[in-house]
Parts: sequence; C-alpha cells; structure tokens
Amino acid sequence: MELAIWGEGGPPGHPIRRRAQGPGLVFTVKGEEIINLTGDATPTRPTIYPWMGIELPLALGAGLPAELQVSDRNLRAVQGMDFPLPFQIVKQGAGIVTEDVRELPLPRVKDLITKNTNELKGVDKGKLMMGTTQDTPLVKFDLVLSANLQVSGKMETIVAPAITVDLVRAYTLELKSPRVTLKSGGKVELAGVIHREPTFPGTVKISVGDPPDKVSCGPVEVPNGKTDFSLTCEAASGAQEGEFAVHLVSSAIVPGADKREYTSPPVGTQMIIGGDKVAANDKDIQ
Repeated sequence: MELAIWGEGGPPGHPIRRRAQGPGLVFTVKGEEIINLTGDATPTRPTIYPWMGIELPLALGAGLPAELQVSDRNLRAVQGMDFPLPFQIVKQGAGIVTEDVRELPLPRVKDLITKNTNELKGVDKGKLMMGTTQDTPLVKFDLVLSANLQVSGKMETIVAPAITVDLVRAYTLELKSPRVTLKSGGKVELAGVIHREPTFPGTVKISVGDPPDKVSCGPVEVPNGKTDFSLTCEAASGAQEGEFAVHLVSSAIVPGADKREYTSPPVGTQMIIGGDKVAANDKDIQ
C-alpha cells in the first residue's frame, strides 16, 4: 500500500508543510541562475515525476518479539559527568533470551563514550552509562538504544525510541545587582545565586578575578544544597575613584572520570568607587 506522511513546522501563523517522498524520481536541474525582472536570482526547482511512485511504500509485518522501553525521552546531562540511560525489555512470549543492550552508532560528539556495555549482557533491565568530559561541547543530540535477542534460535534486533540528550553546564552564576558602590575605606557585598543542575552535587568556589587596585574581595565556598552566596569587598583608604568592570570567577570538581577543575564563564558587574560624596542609598557597608 501507499503511505503519505506530512511534516509541519514554523510559526503558528505561517506554518510550513512538506510531504515525505518515496523512491520516485526527483531530477535536480543544474544550470545558471535565472534573473527575474527585479534583478534577483531565482533558484531552479527540482522536477518531480509523481507517476513513478512518489508516495512512501508501506508493508505490514509481524509484531516484534519484545519492546525496548526507555524511562525518559528527554534528558539533561551535565558536561563532564557520566549519565545513565535506564531501559527495560518487555518480552511478548517465552523462549526469548536477551544477548546484549547497546547504543546504535553514537553521534559525532567529542569524548562521548559508552562505559558498561559488557555488564549488560543478558540483562533485561538496567542502565546504560554514558560518559563525557569537560571538552565535550554543550550540544543537543539524539541517542538510540538497541537490544539483540535470541528468538527461537534466531537473532533479532529491536530498538528503543530516540532519547534527546541536552548537554548543559553544571551550574551558572547570577548576581542580584548589576552594580555595587562603595566608599574609599568602606565595604560592599556582592550577592548572587547559583543555579545548579539537579544532578550536580559539588561545592562551588567563587572569587573576584580582577578587583580594582587597593580593593580586596574574600573568596567563598558554596556547598551542595546551598544556592545563595555573598562576597565582601573592601576598598582601602586612597583607592582610586571611578567605575570598574569586575568579574566573578568560579570553579568546582564534578564527579566522574574527568578530575580537572570545572569552570563556568565569568559573570561581570560594575563596581563604583567613590569618595565621601557617595549617595547614602548606595549599597555600601560601613
């Protein structure tokens, strides 16, 4: 039989629809661009021969001997950490033996590896562990698990629905104010929040990487379970007045094989150092 499949996307007010094409002939015309009356180049369009069977072919087959189920179709994974892919094989009858569970060929993502394939031989329920490093880019990609089964002495392969994996940072920093002000000889607090991924348990070390001359800012460590942080910066007497761009830098150790110190992009703020004329409503601590 023939099967027509359509895909739709784009904005709701102006959707774009495309029909999936079968093995019929599509001839792409190659040649010089055609210039229309306004002087714009008009691309050539492919010539389609619909009478040669452009619809998708469809054949009805027997049901699968088992189903490979995954518990989560969308997964956020922390860059540099391992992450599990839980699965379960639901068999439809007796005499079905699981050989192994693995992933189909991995997408070309740097340092993305499978860790425990050998441990899943003969297992009907478990977790396939994937590993990344800090060099693995922050990308979104799909993974597909497969299982090899012995069914009545014959080998069959089943696949699970695709799992979309979004590789994200372990945490990000956010300051509560875009600027802080302090007097020469005074103190000020840089307060903010850590947005952690639920699977990241590490302690985050935070400091000011580029304080102005004669300004000292003590570092802080924010343990797992804590989100708010505050650094105290003190301007020594005689500190130069003006407006300075400063940046909070941070680091942490993430669990996994990659034991390097993990860093998140710096977060900038403006530090204004004034004399005795600093407004009383500015955020300074005497």
